[in-house]
Formats: sequence, structure tokens, C-alpha cells
Amino acid sequence: RDDLQQALDKVIIAHAPQLKLNGELHEVTGAGFIEGIGNVNRKNLDGNFSQVDKIYDPVVKAQVEEHLKRFGNKFKEAFAEGNVVLHKDGKTPIKRVRIVQSKTTLDKLKKSKFGARDKQGKVFKWLAYGNLHHVEILRNSKTGKYSGEFVTMMEASHRAKGIGKAKQAIIKTDHGEPFEFVMALHINEIVSVEHEDGRREFYRVQKLIVGKGFLLRLHCTSILDRKNEEIYFGINEATFNKWRLQKHKLNVLGKIIA
Repeated sequence: RDDLQQALDKVIIAHAPQLKLNGELHEVTGAGFIEGIGNVNRKNLDGNFSQVDKIYDPVVKAQVEEHLKRFGNKFKEAFAEGNVVLHKDGKTPIKRVRIVQSKTTLDKLKKSKFGARDKQGKVFKWLAYGNLHHVEILRNSKTGKYSGEFVTMMEASHRAKGIGKAKQAIIKTDHGEPFEFVMALHINEIVSVEHEDGRREFYRVQKLIVGKGFLLRLHCTSILDRKNEEIYFGINEATFNKWRLQKHKLNVLGKIIA
């Protein structure tokens, strides 16, 4: 039994890295944009509505607030089927309202979301990108600082298919001076970290966190709430110096091949 346990302790569980270009490129529902305000979207005025304070149009907001007061500020009752909210003309029912989803600028939107265009080429709504494909970890050779380029499934697809640019490798290794390419990480890839006693332990990449880092989970665990088997890995010099992260390639039997 002891011999078996020693053998099992050396086994590395092989996980299939998510390298393929599959999954949603962007979310289905989007939001509009109003300069100086931010993202706005439409909500049905029904029993599930409660965001009166976020209604964009001040005239509509006043009408909805007045209607709500007549029902003692009880949302479900005020907006239940049959209780119609009228526009200021007293005739036209208000069925949907625009609410402010989040305050932002156009420059920020262009960096974080995908602009869907109409036939004239004008952006009419903004959609959040879908899954992340990988993160490219870079090191500034002059300052020693680390940074991460998080690549969405859409960007990876555009690189591979040459959409809006010449065809290129999915993983970009040349980011220009003074950046050195360290490694690229995908979900489920196996890495190892070094503990204070010099012992190396193997983890798999569980989650990529845009602009921050990634979450590692012990390669052999299958229980999500074991926080002691997780490492949050921020992309910075201190974290890399502490853990001395190494990336590994495994075959299907869990044997290290690179």
C-alpha cells in the first residue's frame, strides 16, 4: 500500500488544454452608447422591473415614479400585467424604458467590447466579448515588469483567419521592444510552482482573469471549494519571483514531455 501511495503521489493528472477556436465570439445581447452617459439598454416595464433610478429619459422617469407612488412604491404590483404606465400625453403606454447600464467612454468601449455595425458601417450596439482564448505573458527587459495580453476568442480567430489583418499565428510572440515573450497560457494547461522548501507542485490553469492574472488549481483536485488547493497568480514581478512558474507539456498518460 505504501509503495502504491508513493507511485500515486508522483502521478500528474493530464488535462486537455483548451487550444481550439470554439465557443462564442461575443455575447448575444448588447447595449447602446450615449456620449457623456455610457452604456444604455432597454428593459421591459413589467413585474420584474425595479431599476427606476437608472431610467435615462428624465420625462419618462418622472412618469414611472409618479405611477409607482400610486401603488405605494410596490414594484411588482405597480408594473403587474394590466397596470399600464402612460406617457405624459396620458394616452400612449410606456412598455419599455432605456436604463443606464454603466458609465463609460467611447475609447474604453472600443478596447473592451465589440461594436456591431449596420449596413452603412455604423456601430449601433456594443457587445461583450465571449471567452478568452489565452493570455500572453510579457516581460519588460528594461524595467523587469511583467504584463499580460489577454486574447479573446474573437481576436484569436481573426489572427488565424486573417480577418481585418494578414493571417498570423494565434499566439503572438513578438510584441516589439522592450517586451520579451515569456509564455502563453490556456485554460487547463499544466504549470508547476516552487515552494519555499524547494519542492515543485503541479497545477492546472483554472481561470483567466482579464487585466489581473489567472487562477491555478491543484492538478489532481476535483472539488471547487478547496481554497487551500488554489493559487491566485497575479502577473507581476513579485509573484513570478516567488513561485518561479514553469509551463509543462504532458502526454495523455501525464508524463512530462516538455
